[in-house]
Formats: sequence, structure tokens, C-alpha cells
Amino acid sequence: MLDNLKLTVKNSLIYGLGNVSLKITGLILIPIYTNTRFLSLEEYGVLGMLEILAQLSVAIIELSLNQSLTRWYWDPDGRKKQKSMFFTVLMTILGMAVLMNALIFPSKELLSGVLFSSSDKAGLIQLMFLSATFDVFVGTIQTQLKLQQKAVLFTVTNIMKLLATLGMTILLIVHFHHSVDAIFIGQISGSLVFILLLLPHILKNLEIRFEKQILKEMLVYSYPLIIASVSAILLNTLDRYFLNYFSGLKEVGLYSLGFKIANTVKVLIVMSVQMAVSPMLFQMMNSPERYRFYSKYMTYFALVTMFMVLGLSLFGREIIKVITIDRAYWESFKIMPLIGLAIFFSMLKDTSLLGLQIAKKSKIVSTVVVLMTLLNLGLNFILTPVLGMYGASLSSLLAQAVFFVVIYRIAQKHYPIPYEIGKIMLLFITGALLLCVSYIPGEWNAILRVLIKTAVLVSFPFILKVFGFYEKIERIRLLEFYRKWKNPLHWKQNLDEMLKNR
Repeated sequence: MLDNLKLTVKNSLIYGLGNVSLKITGLILIPIYTNTRFLSLEEYGVLGMLEILAQLSVAIIELSLNQSLTRWYWDPDGRKKQKSMFFTVLMTILGMAVLMNALIFPSKELLSGVLFSSSDKAGLIQLMFLSATFDVFVGTIQTQLKLQQKAVLFTVTNIMKLLATLGMTILLIVHFHHSVDAIFIGQISGSLVFILLLLPHILKNLEIRFEKQILKEMLVYSYPLIIASVSAILLNTLDRYFLNYFSGLKEVGLYSLGFKIANTVKVLIVMSVQMAVSPMLFQMMNSPERYRFYSKYMTYFALVTMFMVLGLSLFGREIIKVITIDRAYWESFKIMPLIGLAIFFSMLKDTSLLGLQIAKKSKIVSTVVVLMTLLNLGLNFILTPVLGMYGASLSSLLAQAVFFVVIYRIAQKHYPIPYEIGKIMLLFITGALLLCVSYIPGEWNAILRVLIKTAVLVSFPFILKVFGFYEKIERIRLLEFYRKWKNPLHWKQNLDEMLKNR
């Protein structure tokens, strides 16, 4: 199991480099997005609304076939058909993309009227949908890279994609004075660069044969997941629609900024680890070590996630003041602890889903996601009109917590895994209490604030030790890890060794 853990850490760090570039790009652009010379607060709210519609479009075009590809790729009956499966999925998505773009063109004015009470955003909606179409193809190629554990290739091409996106977006906004449209044009440009760079790899891993029977099985598996994907997006984004309805686009802009920064934890940690570990989890389905590995995977995944939530939320006020220009955005830090805890429970829920994925119980997942979306809808309806963006954040947190509990209990019935739930609850309670320090008044001396928050963050792993969180062997391994990585001068050598061993 130790070798698997080392491979997990190694791949997570490599994937993290690609995801870091994504978040660095976003952080570089925030001063531009929040500069009223380029985008108003209302336009930033429009971007937040269109990003939600983009996520929904991706989910519909993709048909959850990337999840099916992940499940079938290493199946014993499918290993000899990996290339033709990849071709089949790409062609099916292409057909769906053509169909959806043909349908969206005549209805873009209607959508603009529904979302913004005006038809003047119709062109933006069409551009956003084209960007979403490219995102689906990029996502499918990335899935294939992850399944082959091509972490370095994934990261290098992702960084090139994001540099292209960044360059085009800044050029259009700063020099040619474009508005929100520049963001989607930049995303399309980055996607084209990514696809062109990987064209030799794509052709090498394609076999032009349409697997009708396998596609049928994949669609039977994925159609409940399509409903689940759409519902999950609504679960995570309904808050902005409610905010727009009850408070207006300015409140959406504030919420979107706080959410975007808090979501760094998901992009940098959660997604990186999931990319690295997902293929391994299914490859280990028949391994005698699988249960302990699955259990420890959740425990330490939760530990790292909570530590990052703490770090980002504790210094949320300071981060937002540094990266934004307009003071109107500074209050957005207040929702970051709630969004961070929601991400923590979302990660636990995704990890608990493993048992249902192995058992191929996708219909159960779909049903639960729809129910949780309805729960979030109700919570937003009650809390958002009263508490504004705080109510929207609290709705997300409560819905994700309930979602985790429900999925965990159902998954344990179909595929029991001895997760360390006591330790998970210890992480949550300790982290939630320490997050209260995030709200130290801004009037306090800045140096004093930073010192207190730093002390709280550093104390977190030691508080866990007092309550017996770590096993003896784990304490030994953590000490070895600390000794190896404590000196920054050795980081390059350590990374070179990791890359050499791939």
C-alpha cells in the first residue's frame, strides 16, 4: 500500500502543477476583472451567471461519457478496445455538440431575456456555448491522459493551454477594450492550442471503429449520471440565480469573487488528487489491500483539504485586498469559510461515491443528487432572501453536508469500506472552530492579525495529534516526509527524482 500512496502523492503533485497554472491564471486576471476600468461589478456578475450556464452546457454535451470511459477503460473486457472506445466517445460527443449548437442558436435571445431580462446578451450566450463545446473535447482528452496516467504530458499541455487563454484574454480586454466576450474568446483560443498540441497523441490512441455495443452499455450506465451531473451543477450554482433574483448582479459579483478564491482548494487540491488517484482506485478493485487504502485515502485527503480550507479562509481578507483594486469587493472574504466547508463535504461525498461506482449503482447516485438539488433549492428559497450571499453560502454548506451523509450511508450498504469517520468528524469540528478566527475585525493591527492567523493554522495538525488522529506508522512516515522536504534547496532534486521514477 505504501507504494500506492507514494504514487498518489507523486501524481497529485504533478497534476497540481497543471491545476496551479489554472488558478494562477485566474488570480492574475482577477485584478483586471475587478477593475471598473475594464469590467463593472454588474459585468462581473454577468460573467458569474454565464459560467453557470457554461457548466450546464458541458454536462449536457458530455452525456457523462467521460465517467463511463473511466469505468470501462480498465475493465478486463475492455482493455483490448481502449482505442476504439476513445474514438467512439469522441464521435458521440461531436454529434451531440453539433446538435446542441444548432438548437441554441435560435433560442439565444430567449435565454438572454430569462437570465438578464434583456436580449442584449444573446451574442455572449452563443459565444459561451461555443466555448463550452471546446471544453467538452478538452475534458475528454484530459480524461484519456489521466487514465493512462500521463501526468507530465497532462500538466505541460494544460499549462500551455492556460498561457494561451491568459494572453488572449488580457490582449482583448486591456488593449482592444473588449468586455465579457474576451473571456470566452480567450478560453476558446486556449482549447484550440491544447487540442493542436495533443493531436499526435490523440491520433496515436485512436482506432477508427465505432463500438456500438460498448456505447450502448456506457449510455445505460451514464444516463442517470447525466441527470446527476446537471443536478450537481444546479446544487452548486443555484445560489447565484437566487442572489440575482433577490439582490441583483452586484451581489452576484461579490459572491462570485469569494467563491472563486475559496474554490482554489477544489482546483488545487481536490481535483489534483482525484486526477491522480481515480485510475488507481479502479485498478485496485480486486487487490487485498484495497479496503485499507480506500480508508486512508479518505482520511488524509480530508486532512489536506481541511488544512487548505483553513489557510485560504483565515487569510481571505488579506488575499482579497491584495488582488482586487475596487474596495467594493473586499467584503466577499466573509463567505469563504462557509464555501470552504462546503467544498470539504463535497470532497467527502465524491470519495464516498467510490463504492457505488464499483458496484455500478449509477441510478442511485442520480436519484440522490436530484433530491439534494431540491433540498438546496428549498434552503436557498428560505435563507437567501433574508441573509443574501451569507444565506446562499450557508445553503450550499448544509446541502453538501447532508449529501455526504446520505451518499455515505447508501454506499456502505452496497460496498462497505471501513472509513475512519471518527477522524473525519474530528477534522470537521476542529477546522470549523478554528475558522472562526477568520472574522477577526479588520480594524485590528494587520501584523497582529497575520500572526494570530498563522499561529492558528500551524497549530491545526498538532491539535489533531493531541486527540490521537495519527497512527504510529503514520507519524513515522510524516516525519520522514518533513525531513525530506523541509529544506527548499532540496525541492528541485526531490522533484527530479519523482519525475525520473515515472
